[in-house]
Amino acid sequence: MKVEGHRKQVALFLLAVLLPVILLVALTLRIVKQERELALKRVADERRNMAAEIGRDLASRLDAIAREEATALADEPLGFARHEYVNPEVVLVAEIEDARLILPWEARPGPSERMPLETGSEFSRLLRLAESAEFASKDFALAAQRYARAAAAAGLPAEEGYALLQRARALARAKRERESLSEYEKVLALPPEVIDEYGIPLSLYAFEPLLRNQAMYARAVDRIGRQLDCTTWLSPAGLYLMRDLVQQIIVGAPNASGTAIRSKAEGHLAKIFARIQLMEQALGLKEDFPRLGLIPVPDRSPGRGEPAWACYGQKPWLVG
Repeated sequence: MKVEGHRKQVALFLLAVLLPVILLVALTLRIVKQERELALKRVADERRNMAAEIGRDLASRLDAIAREEATALADEPLGFARHEYVNPEVVLVAEIEDARLILPWEARPGPSERMPLETGSEFSRLLRLAESAEFASKDFALAAQRYARAAAAAGLPAEEGYALLQRARALARAKRERESLSEYEKVLALPPEVIDEYGIPLSLYAFEPLLRNQAMYARAVDRIGRQLDCTTWLSPAGLYLMRDLVQQIIVGAPNASGTAIRSKAEGHLAKIFARIQLMEQALGLKEDFPRLGLIPVPDRSPGRGEPAWACYGQKPWLVG
Protein backbone atom coordinates (compact mmCIF):
# COMPACT_ATOMS: atom_id res chain seq x y z
CA MET A 1 0.00 0.00 0.00
CA LYS A 2 2.82 2.36 0.80
CA VAL A 3 4.45 1.68 -2.57
CA GLU A 4 1.22 2.37 -4.39
CA GLY A 5 0.74 5.62 -2.47
CA HIS A 6 4.29 6.64 -3.26
CA ARG A 7 3.68 6.02 -6.95
CA LYS A 8 0.59 8.22 -6.84
CA GLN A 9 2.58 10.98 -5.22
CA VAL A 10 5.28 10.73 -7.90
CA ALA A 11 2.65 10.76 -10.65
CA LEU A 12 0.96 13.80 -9.15
CA PHE A 13 4.32 15.51 -8.78
CA LEU A 14 5.28 14.81 -12.39
CA LEU A 15 1.86 15.94 -13.57
CA ALA A 16 2.15 19.13 -11.56
CA VAL A 17 5.58 19.82 -13.03
CA LEU A 18 5.18 18.57 -16.62
CA LEU A 19 1.74 19.97 -17.38
CA PRO A 20 2.81 23.61 -17.04
CA VAL A 21 5.96 22.82 -19.03
CA ILE A 22 3.92 21.23 -21.82
CA LEU A 23 1.52 24.14 -21.82
CA LEU A 24 4.42 26.58 -21.85
CA VAL A 25 6.07 24.76 -24.77
CA ALA A 26 2.79 24.66 -26.71
CA LEU A 27 2.21 28.35 -26.04
CA THR A 28 5.78 29.14 -27.11
CA LEU A 29 5.38 27.18 -30.34
CA ARG A 30 2.12 28.96 -31.04
CA ILE A 31 3.73 32.35 -30.43
CA VAL A 32 6.67 31.42 -32.67
CA LYS A 33 4.26 30.32 -35.40
CA GLN A 34 2.29 33.55 -35.08
CA GLU A 35 5.49 35.58 -35.18
CA ARG A 36 6.59 33.72 -38.31
CA GLU A 37 3.20 34.32 -39.94
CA LEU A 38 3.34 37.98 -38.98
CA ALA A 39 6.88 38.27 -40.34
CA LEU A 40 5.81 36.66 -43.62
CA LYS A 41 2.81 38.99 -43.77
CA ARG A 42 5.04 42.00 -43.12
CA VAL A 43 7.42 40.90 -45.89
CA ALA A 44 4.47 40.36 -48.26
CA ASP A 45 3.03 43.77 -47.32
CA GLU A 46 6.41 45.42 -47.85
CA ARG A 47 6.74 43.75 -51.23
CA ARG A 48 3.23 44.84 -52.21
CA ASN A 49 3.92 48.37 -51.07
CA MET A 50 7.25 48.40 -52.92
CA ALA A 51 5.59 47.01 -56.06
CA ALA A 52 2.82 49.60 -55.79
CA GLU A 53 5.39 52.37 -55.37
CA ILE A 54 7.38 51.11 -58.36
CA GLY A 55 4.13 50.89 -60.33
CA ARG A 56 3.24 54.48 -59.43
CA ASP A 57 6.72 55.68 -60.35
CA LEU A 58 6.60 53.77 -63.64
CA ALA A 59 3.12 55.08 -64.44
CA SER A 60 4.30 58.60 -63.62
CA ARG A 61 7.31 58.19 -65.91
CA LEU A 62 5.18 56.73 -68.71
CA ASP A 63 2.68 59.53 -68.25
CA ALA A 64 5.44 62.13 -68.54
CA ILE A 65 6.81 60.46 -71.69
CA ALA A 66 3.34 60.42 -73.24
CA ARG A 67 2.91 64.14 -72.55
CA GLU A 68 6.34 64.95 -74.00
CA GLU A 69 5.65 63.00 -77.19
CA ALA A 70 2.18 64.54 -77.54
CA THR A 71 3.65 68.03 -77.13
CA ALA A 72 6.36 67.29 -79.70
CA LEU A 73 3.76 66.09 -82.22
CA ALA A 74 1.58 69.13 -81.57
CA ASP A 75 4.56 71.36 -82.39
CA GLU A 76 5.43 69.36 -85.52
CA PRO A 77 2.45 67.37 -86.90
CA LEU A 78 4.52 65.85 -89.74
CA GLY A 79 6.70 64.24 -87.07
CA PHE A 80 4.07 61.51 -86.71
CA ALA A 81 5.49 59.81 -89.81
CA ARG A 82 9.00 59.69 -88.31
CA HIS A 83 10.38 57.00 -86.03
CA GLU A 84 12.72 59.31 -84.12
CA TYR A 85 11.14 60.33 -80.82
CA VAL A 86 11.96 62.70 -77.99
CA ASN A 87 12.49 59.76 -75.63
CA PRO A 88 14.70 56.84 -76.71
CA GLU A 89 12.46 54.45 -74.77
CA VAL A 90 9.61 55.03 -77.23
CA VAL A 91 9.35 52.56 -80.12
CA LEU A 92 6.04 53.65 -81.66
CA VAL A 93 3.57 56.52 -81.51
CA ALA A 94 0.18 55.89 -83.10
CA GLU A 95 -2.98 57.92 -83.41
CA ILE A 96 -6.38 56.80 -82.12
CA GLU A 97 -9.40 57.38 -84.32
CA ASP A 98 -12.80 55.97 -83.34
CA ALA A 99 -11.12 53.53 -80.93
CA ARG A 100 -8.85 52.29 -83.77
CA LEU A 101 -5.10 52.70 -84.04
CA ILE A 102 -3.71 54.59 -87.01
CA LEU A 103 -0.10 53.52 -87.48
CA PRO A 104 2.49 56.07 -88.67
CA TRP A 105 2.87 54.63 -92.19
CA GLU A 106 -0.93 54.61 -92.62
CA ALA A 107 -1.20 58.37 -92.30
CA ARG A 108 -1.20 60.41 -95.47
CA PRO A 109 2.24 61.56 -96.56
CA GLY A 110 2.97 65.24 -97.00
CA PRO A 111 1.95 66.93 -100.24
CA SER A 112 5.55 67.06 -101.44
CA GLU A 113 5.88 63.29 -101.13
CA ARG A 114 2.65 61.70 -102.30
CA MET A 115 1.57 61.32 -105.89
CA PRO A 116 -1.97 62.75 -106.34
CA LEU A 117 -2.13 62.40 -110.15
CA GLU A 118 -4.83 65.04 -110.46
CA THR A 119 -6.86 64.36 -113.60
CA GLY A 120 -6.98 68.01 -114.60
CA SER A 121 -3.26 68.72 -114.34
CA GLU A 122 -0.89 69.09 -117.27
CA PHE A 123 1.20 66.29 -115.82
CA SER A 124 -1.75 63.89 -115.86
CA ARG A 125 -2.65 64.85 -119.42
CA LEU A 126 0.87 64.22 -120.67
CA LEU A 127 1.10 61.00 -118.71
CA ARG A 128 -2.09 59.66 -120.31
CA LEU A 129 -0.75 60.53 -123.77
CA ALA A 130 2.50 58.70 -123.02
CA GLU A 131 0.65 55.63 -121.73
CA SER A 132 -1.52 55.63 -124.84
CA ALA A 133 1.56 55.65 -127.07
CA GLU A 134 3.18 52.84 -125.07
CA PHE A 135 0.26 50.48 -124.53
CA ALA A 136 -2.21 51.29 -127.31
CA SER A 137 0.05 52.28 -130.21
CA LYS A 138 3.11 50.28 -129.08
CA ASP A 139 5.22 53.26 -130.17
CA PHE A 140 7.81 53.02 -127.42
CA ALA A 141 10.05 55.80 -128.74
CA LEU A 142 7.12 58.24 -128.80
CA ALA A 143 6.06 57.06 -125.35
CA ALA A 144 9.56 57.75 -124.01
CA GLN A 145 9.42 61.29 -125.41
CA ARG A 146 6.03 61.92 -123.84
CA TYR A 147 7.10 60.51 -120.48
CA ALA A 148 10.04 62.95 -120.57
CA ARG A 149 7.62 65.82 -121.17
CA ALA A 150 5.43 64.59 -118.31
CA ALA A 151 8.45 64.48 -116.00
CA ALA A 152 9.31 68.06 -116.96
CA ALA A 153 5.73 69.13 -116.18
CA ALA A 154 5.65 67.37 -112.80
CA GLY A 155 4.89 69.54 -109.82
CA LEU A 156 6.02 67.04 -107.19
CA PRO A 157 9.09 64.79 -106.79
CA ALA A 158 6.83 61.72 -106.72
CA GLU A 159 5.26 62.70 -110.04
CA GLU A 160 8.64 63.25 -111.64
CA GLY A 161 9.95 59.95 -110.29
CA TYR A 162 6.90 58.08 -111.56
CA ALA A 163 7.28 59.55 -115.05
CA LEU A 164 10.99 58.69 -115.09
CA LEU A 165 10.19 55.10 -114.15
CA GLN A 166 7.72 54.81 -117.02
CA ARG A 167 10.21 56.43 -119.40
CA ALA A 168 12.90 53.94 -118.37
CA ARG A 169 10.54 51.07 -119.09
CA ALA A 170 9.54 52.51 -122.48
CA LEU A 171 13.19 52.98 -123.43
CA ALA A 172 13.92 49.38 -122.49
CA ARG A 173 11.03 48.21 -124.66
CA ALA A 174 12.47 50.33 -127.48
CA LYS A 175 15.78 48.43 -127.05
CA ARG A 176 17.58 51.58 -125.89
CA GLU A 177 19.15 49.89 -122.88
CA ARG A 178 21.82 52.47 -122.07
CA GLU A 179 19.28 55.32 -121.94
CA SER A 180 16.90 53.13 -119.96
CA LEU A 181 19.53 52.37 -117.31
CA SER A 182 20.38 56.08 -117.14
CA GLU A 183 16.74 56.86 -116.27
CA TYR A 184 16.65 54.08 -113.67
CA GLU A 185 19.76 55.57 -112.07
CA LYS A 186 17.93 58.90 -111.78
CA VAL A 187 15.08 57.12 -110.00
CA LEU A 188 17.58 55.35 -107.74
CA ALA A 189 18.85 58.76 -106.62
CA LEU A 190 15.41 59.99 -105.50
CA PRO A 191 15.09 60.91 -101.80
CA PRO A 192 13.90 58.05 -99.54
CA GLU A 193 10.78 60.04 -98.61
CA VAL A 194 9.44 60.01 -102.19
CA ILE A 195 6.90 57.17 -102.16
CA ASP A 196 4.02 55.81 -104.19
CA GLU A 197 0.43 55.20 -103.09
CA TYR A 198 1.52 51.97 -101.35
CA GLY A 199 4.15 53.70 -99.24
CA ILE A 200 6.98 52.16 -101.26
CA PRO A 201 9.93 54.44 -102.08
CA LEU A 202 10.02 54.93 -105.84
CA SER A 203 13.77 54.36 -105.83
CA LEU A 204 13.26 50.70 -104.89
CA TYR A 205 11.51 50.07 -108.22
CA ALA A 206 14.77 50.86 -110.01
CA PHE A 207 16.69 48.06 -108.31
CA GLU A 208 15.58 45.05 -110.33
CA PRO A 209 16.68 46.34 -113.76
CA LEU A 210 19.87 47.88 -112.35
CA LEU A 211 20.88 44.69 -110.53
CA ARG A 212 21.19 42.94 -113.89
CA ASN A 213 24.47 44.83 -114.05
CA GLN A 214 26.80 43.53 -111.33
CA ALA A 215 28.68 46.81 -111.35
CA MET A 216 25.61 48.41 -109.74
CA TYR A 217 25.60 46.16 -106.65
CA ALA A 218 27.76 48.42 -104.50
CA ARG A 219 25.67 51.45 -105.37
CA ALA A 220 22.49 49.52 -104.67
CA VAL A 221 23.76 48.51 -101.22
CA ASP A 222 24.64 52.13 -100.45
CA ARG A 223 21.15 53.17 -101.52
CA ILE A 224 19.61 50.63 -99.12
CA GLY A 225 21.75 52.09 -96.35
CA ARG A 226 20.47 55.54 -97.19
CA GLN A 227 16.91 54.25 -97.00
CA LEU A 228 17.58 52.70 -93.59
CA ASP A 229 19.02 55.99 -92.34
CA CYS A 230 15.81 57.77 -93.30
CA THR A 231 13.76 58.70 -90.23
CA THR A 232 10.40 58.22 -91.97
CA TRP A 233 8.45 55.04 -91.25
CA LEU A 234 8.40 52.64 -94.20
CA SER A 235 5.20 50.77 -95.07
CA PRO A 236 5.04 46.97 -94.70
CA ALA A 237 5.10 46.62 -98.50
CA GLY A 238 8.22 48.79 -98.65
CA LEU A 239 9.99 46.80 -95.93
CA TYR A 240 9.22 43.45 -97.54
CA LEU A 241 10.38 44.68 -100.95
CA MET A 242 13.59 46.04 -99.45
CA ARG A 243 14.20 42.71 -97.68
CA ASP A 244 13.77 40.80 -100.95
CA LEU A 245 16.11 43.16 -102.80
CA VAL A 246 18.85 42.84 -100.18
CA GLN A 247 18.55 39.06 -100.20
CA GLN A 248 18.89 39.17 -104.00
CA ILE A 249 22.05 41.26 -103.61
CA ILE A 250 23.55 38.83 -101.07
CA VAL A 251 22.93 35.86 -103.36
CA GLY A 252 24.06 37.54 -106.57
CA ALA A 253 26.99 39.70 -105.44
CA PRO A 254 29.92 39.26 -107.86
CA ASN A 255 32.67 36.97 -106.62
CA ALA A 256 35.54 39.39 -107.17
CA SER A 257 34.27 42.18 -104.91
CA GLY A 258 31.30 40.38 -103.43
CA THR A 259 32.66 39.74 -99.94
CA ALA A 260 32.54 43.38 -98.86
CA ILE A 261 29.23 43.93 -100.63
CA ARG A 262 27.65 40.85 -99.03
CA SER A 263 28.95 41.79 -95.58
CA LYS A 264 27.44 45.26 -95.85
CA ALA A 265 24.20 43.87 -97.27
CA GLU A 266 23.93 41.35 -94.42
CA GLY A 267 24.24 44.21 -91.93
CA HIS A 268 21.41 46.00 -93.71
CA LEU A 269 19.34 42.81 -93.75
CA ALA A 270 19.64 42.43 -89.96
CA LYS A 271 18.27 45.97 -89.52
CA ILE A 272 15.46 45.26 -91.97
CA PHE A 273 14.45 42.09 -90.10
CA ALA A 274 14.40 44.04 -86.82
CA ARG A 275 12.12 46.65 -88.38
CA ILE A 276 9.87 43.97 -89.85
CA GLN A 277 9.54 42.41 -86.39
CA LEU A 278 8.61 45.79 -84.92
CA MET A 279 6.18 46.49 -87.77
CA GLU A 280 4.47 43.10 -87.44
CA GLN A 281 4.05 43.58 -83.68
CA ALA A 282 2.57 47.01 -84.38
CA LEU A 283 0.10 45.44 -86.83
CA GLY A 284 -0.83 42.88 -84.18
CA LEU A 285 -1.34 45.70 -81.67
CA LYS A 286 -3.61 47.49 -84.14
CA GLU A 287 -5.76 44.37 -84.44
CA ASP A 288 -5.83 43.64 -80.69
CA PHE A 289 -6.13 47.23 -79.46
CA PRO A 290 -9.94 47.27 -79.06
CA ARG A 291 -9.67 44.23 -76.76
CA LEU A 292 -6.96 45.68 -74.51
CA GLY A 293 -9.40 47.91 -72.67
CA LEU A 294 -7.26 51.02 -73.04
CA ILE A 295 -9.47 54.08 -73.00
CA PRO A 296 -7.89 57.26 -74.40
CA VAL A 297 -7.44 59.89 -71.69
CA PRO A 298 -7.67 63.37 -73.23
CA ASP A 299 -6.33 65.11 -70.13
CA ARG A 300 -3.38 63.38 -68.48
CA SER A 301 -2.79 66.12 -65.90
CA PRO A 302 -2.48 65.10 -62.24
CA GLY A 303 -5.75 64.61 -60.43
CA ARG A 304 -7.72 63.86 -63.58
CA GLY A 305 -7.55 60.06 -63.34
CA GLU A 306 -4.83 57.52 -63.90
CA PRO A 307 -3.98 56.59 -67.50
CA ALA A 308 -4.28 52.92 -68.34
CA TRP A 309 -1.25 50.94 -69.43
CA ALA A 310 -1.00 47.37 -70.66
CA CYS A 311 1.86 45.02 -71.45
CA TYR A 312 1.69 43.74 -75.02
CA GLY A 313 3.64 41.52 -77.40
CA GLN A 314 6.32 38.83 -77.43
CA LYS A 315 8.89 41.57 -77.05
CA PRO A 316 6.90 43.38 -74.35
CA TRP A 317 5.71 46.93 -74.97
CA LEU A 318 3.99 49.10 -72.40
CA VAL A 319 1.00 50.50 -74.27
CA GLY A 320 -1.10 53.38 -73.06
